[in-house]
Amino acid sequence: MCGELCLDYPPPSKVRYQLLHRTVSAILETKRFRSNEAVMVVHTFSKTNEWFEDYQYFLSLFGLEAGINQAVTVKIAEEINLSFAWVHGSENYLES
Repeated sequence: MCGELCLDYPPPSKVRYQLLHRTVSAILETKRFRSNEAVMVVHTFSKTNEWFEDYQYFLSLFGLEAGINQAVTVKIAEEINLSFAWVHGSENYLES
């Protein structure tokens, strides 16, 4: 996974596996469709944006600053534009 992300191995122990896996999945699908645009989105309904700090730390590995409801992009392997977004869903959907 680190190779696909152009990150040093091993990744810092602080990095959540789920973020690595989801991002690599986006890259592999981008390659499969012969595109150069990959996107990894975290869609949360947490009222407190729980785990946002983990997402911020993960993006810092790419030299990016994370924001809520904001996309940021980095070029990896000189061929893929990799975008990230933390999207806060409407809390209306938490009620039934």
